[in-house]
Order: sequence, then C-alpha cells, then structure tokens
Amino acid sequence: MTPPPPSKAEPARAATLASLRRPDLATWALTALGGVCYGAARLEAAWAWAAWLGVALLAAALARPQTAAHAGFAALLGLAAGMAVGLPWLDAMNQALFGAAPGPRLAALAIEYGVSAGSIALLVGLARATIGRRLPVWIWLPLAWAAGEAVRDLTLVQNLDGWLVTQWRNAPVLRLLGRIGWWPTLLACLAGAAAAGEAAARRSWRHGLPAMALGPALILLPALEAGPVQALSELGALHLLDTHTLPAAAPQGVRLAAWIWPEDALGLRPTLGEGGARARSVGPLAGLADVEHVVGAITVAPGIGRQNALVVTRRDGDVVQVRAKRQLMPFTERPAFGIGARIYAPGRAPPTLTVAGRQVGAIICGEVFDRALFAQVRASGAELLVVAARDGFLRAAQAQRLALGIQVLRSVEFGLPSVRASYQGPAAFVAADGTLLAESRPEVPGVLTWSPTRGAADFDLRGRPLDAEPEATPAPQIEVLYSEAAEELATRCPAGRCHWQPIEGLRCEDQPRREVVVVAGHGTDKAWLDRDAATVAAAVACFSPRLVVVDTCFGASVTLLEALARRSRAMVVASPRIVHGDGFRYGAAFFTGGSPADRAAAIADPNLQPLLRWNLDSEVLVRLRARVDAMQPDALGRALFRRNPASVRVDLDGHGPVVVPIDWRRLGSAPSPRRLHGRQRSRAPTPLPPD
Repeated sequence: MTPPPPSKAEPARAATLASLRRPDLATWALTALGGVCYGAARLEAAWAWAAWLGVALLAAALARPQTAAHAGFAALLGLAAGMAVGLPWLDAMNQALFGAAPGPRLAALAIEYGVSAGSIALLVGLARATIGRRLPVWIWLPLAWAAGEAVRDLTLVQNLDGWLVTQWRNAPVLRLLGRIGWWPTLLACLAGAAAAGEAAARRSWRHGLPAMALGPALILLPALEAGPVQALSELGALHLLDTHTLPAAAPQGVRLAAWIWPEDALGLRPTLGEGGARARSVGPLAGLADVEHVVGAITVAPGIGRQNALVVTRRDGDVVQVRAKRQLMPFTERPAFGIGARIYAPGRAPPTLTVAGRQVGAIICGEVFDRALFAQVRASGAELLVVAARDGFLRAAQAQRLALGIQVLRSVEFGLPSVRASYQGPAAFVAADGTLLAESRPEVPGVLTWSPTRGAADFDLRGRPLDAEPEATPAPQIEVLYSEAAEELATRCPAGRCHWQPIEGLRCEDQPRREVVVVAGHGTDKAWLDRDAATVAAAVACFSPRLVVVDTCFGASVTLLEALARRSRAMVVASPRIVHGDGFRYGAAFFTGGSPADRAAAIADPNLQPLLRWNLDSEVLVRLRARVDAMQPDALGRALFRRNPASVRVDLDGHGPVVVPIDWRRLGSAPSPRRLHGRQRSRAPTPLPPD
C-alpha cells in the first residue's frame, strides 16, 4: 500500500512554526518604539498622548504571529526602553539614597527595572500563552498590564511609572477616574489604546470598536465637582530648601489658620508617641502668628522606637496630636529584597488629624502611593488631604512633577482637595476635580497660600510676595558654626537672621564681624564639632562676637571655656550636660537684637535645666581651677558629675554650672552620688568653698 502524497498545507505549516521559533525583528521594533513613546509621556504632562500611542504600538506588535516567549521578551524590551527614556533620574535617585557605592545602587536599579518592567512582561507572556489564543489583544493585554502594575504596587509600593500617572493633566481621563475609580479607568484606557493598535495591525475596523466607543465617551463625560475647596483657605504650605531656615514672619496681608510643614521639615527628634494631646512641646516655631502647625518630625516613641510622624502643635510648640507613617518605603525605611534596614517603626494611629478645626487626611510623603490609606481617609469624613513630602531625593524636576501628579490623581479618585508642603520640591493646592489651584517655585523657599477669593499667592520666608520687588535685607547678626558631618544639628533661625558657616575649610580673614556666634553640633568632654577646644575658640574669634552660644553637649566644660577666654571676653551661654538633639530653645528676643544679656536670657535648655550665662574671664577660671584643686575627697565625691572621664560640676559664682575635669585618684574612697550625669539632671551644682 503506497502512502498518501504529502499535503500541500504541511510545508506552509512547517514554515510558520519555524518563523515562530525565531525572533520577529519587526515585532521587537514595534515594541521598542512603543516603549520609547510611553517613556516620552513620563517626561512631560503635555505628552500624555504618547502613552496611548505606546500601548497601541505594543498591541500591534502582539497581534502578529509569535510564541508566548517572544511576546514576553518583546514586551520586556519595550517596557525597559520606556523606563530608560522616561525615568532617566532613577540612578541619580538611588545614588542620593544609597551613596556612591555601586553595589546597593545598581542592585536597587535592577530590582526597579525587574519589578516594574519584568512583572508586566511576564504576565504578558503568560496571557499570550493562555487566554491570548482565544481572545483579541485588546482584552488580554489590559488585564496582563494591570495585573503587572498590581504586582509592582505590592512589592515596590512606589508607582511613579504607572500608566495612569502619565495622564494627570488629561482632563477627560481625570473625569473618568473620578467616576469609576483607578482600576476600571486603567483597564478602559488600555483597552481603547490596544484596540486601536490591534485594528491597525489586523486591518480590521471591528477590532477598533472599543477605541471608537471610548473616545466619544471621554469627551462627553460631564465635569467633576471641585470639592470643598474652601477647606484649603487659610493654610500656608511651606516649600523649604534646608532644615534650619525658619519663616521669620507670616505672609503679608494673609490670615493663616495653620502652617503645613514638609516631612522631617526641621530635623526635630522629640520623644513622642502617637495619639492625642501630650504634655510635651517641640519648642516655639520662631514666633509665628498664633496658629497651629502640622510639622514633620522623626519622633522617638517610648517602647516602640523611631517613627516618621506628623505632629500638630500650637504656636508655643505644645503638642496636640501625633500620627506616624504606616506605609514605609522599601530600601530607605524598611528592607526589601535584602537591601536596606528597618529604620522606622510603622505607625498604627488612624490617618486623620484635626487641624484648625478641620478633619484632614494626613499623608506622609510615600504614603501617597497607598490607595487603601486614602480609602480610609475618605471613609473617616475628612474634608481635605494634607501631604507632607520630602522631594529632594528625586533629583529631577520630571520626577517631582510625577510625584505631584500622583497627588492630583488621588484628589480626583477620592474626591478630596489637597495641599502639599515639600522639602526641596514644589508646594501645591489641588481641587478635587484635578485643577492645580496653586504651585510654588521650587528653586526658592517660601510659603504658598490659596483662597477662593484671592487665588494663589507665594511668599518668601520673611512674609513678602515672591513676585514683588526685592527689598534690601540687612546682614545677619548671628553666625552659626557647624560641622558638615552633622549638618542636621545646625541651629534653626528665622530667615535673614543667621548665616550658616561650616567649620571645615573656614578662612578667618574672609569673615565679617557678627554680634553672636552659635557653635552647633556634637560635643564631648574634649572635642566640639569634632575639633579640640583651641580650634573651636580660634574659629569663634574670627567673628569677634559679643555673645557665644555653645549649643552642644558639655559646652560648659572648663577646657573649652579657657580656650574661649584666651581670645575673648564675650558673654557665653552653655550647658554642662548632654543637650537634646534639637538643641537649645531660642525665644524671639534672641533673634531680634538687643544686648548680649537680653539675647542670652531668651535661650533655654529644652529640659529646663540651668545654663551657664557668664562673661568670659581667664582670671576667674584660674581661680576656679585652684579652688577645685583645693577640694577634699568628700567634697569631690559630692560634686562628682561623671566617673569616666572623672569630672565635677560646680557653680561659677552664681552664673551657672561648670564642669571641671579632675584626676580620679583624688577621690580616694570618698562616696559618690548614686545618680550621676544622664539621670541626675535636676541636681544642683555644688557651690565652691570661699577663696
């Protein structure tokens, strides 16, 4: 029996299978071009249309005959190209977060690419292998894409590269988002774009029906409501460039009910737990108007640890409410994929605060990505959203605009107006329909305001309109000496009152005379700002001050006082103890001028412990040394301040406490106080015996 002749269809089928086994360059070119278009849409909000074109090109590529593996690899190529084009700042951001060391920085970059592009590409390949055999591309591609974005949201949390983020200035898409929510809007838009691409690839108008239906629907949707925008009035949103320049005055001609400060705005480290009013204070905030403040701070919660929090205070600094961040960011605030460490403990308090009589949703920086948190805020009956951000690490204007875009999308989706305060980024007011009511100039510090009648107004930190003719600013009278190794400890001052000078590389001959010098930073028994007493005294003498404030631990050490007294007879203010990380408290009189004594009287220890206030005099210190040298072992034991290194605390002729080092062998067998420094903060200094 002779076999039947081969079918004419078999060679064609074999050729088709062979073509599927090798990469289709045209398909890969389409996906790469689509990825570039999608990336371009991330660079400028006006290029939102390019994101639609990118999805259409990807759908056209996936409509071509190919294996599931080729489809997944093609999608990975396109999405990775889109990230390279649209997120060029990613590596700079990682360098800001992890430093110049290439290991963690490049590992984080690989994870970001792998999760953001890889999750969508993997699901595209899986969908192509399963439902893609029976369903058109415009159905299964949006499902795979949305599932990939959901995976990214669950792992990296941050979704600056989401498709809808490119549409934050696209009014028709915002109208749809405000009516049907995030995922339905994403699926509808992706389906419309994919249908257009698939129809072009297959030359079939039937596959383009979803696109033809979506376009008119977006255009005909009625406008959204702007929401209770009156809740945004009388709020001042600060946009700051450093953590030590405070506002010197309220905006001229504007009544404010509350100031909104950025995340970790001032480097404050108060000991506070979450919840309602506490009998604690974070200090007065530079004598501003008698209003409330929402201040970003790193709190230390007893029994819990450090938390990234928002603190509501009155003008005098008394704490009203505390709410800690719940959604911690991967890598920088909690570990992810083996990179990073747990820096903060997550908060547990509800995400709402009462500010100036208004119920607000309090969002701390990266929590803006957590849609579940916003749902809780809306369910709580909040009137508006307050976003306290820290944008400097993004390192690019495009990235900061995308972060602002996320805020706009959240306001639209949840129907709440919002206000943003930012560190090294723009402040903004946003209506619930997505209208950008006001936006600050990020290159200058100031306070942004908005009201329904007056509109937007931006002021500098001295209360003057930023668009007004600049006024002559007198030279500051206060010099703050600090170390670049501890810049966060530099003393905070109202704008225009201080000049900040790192001690590293200080050139004495270039310095003007200042009325006051503040030495701010770390201090030990033998070193201040990581320098010995002679070096610090020489740096202070460069400015010929009349008042020297040693805002460090152990500033009232006789070792430092002797070095200062050799060069000056200025008044000095210092503490013999460990000083709280936020430094001394400075009243308004310290900054506004007056005699050294008047300025010194406006300085207080945060724990209300006595400070040394005294005019430097070398002869008095010589006599002080002699009198301590004459003290008997029992007297030394009663005055003992620290065991290692051994030192005693004595009163300097009624001017305050001073620490004097001694040879520990002089104590002999004399008993010492049971509670020494660090715990005996209320113990009075031992008076010296008479001459």
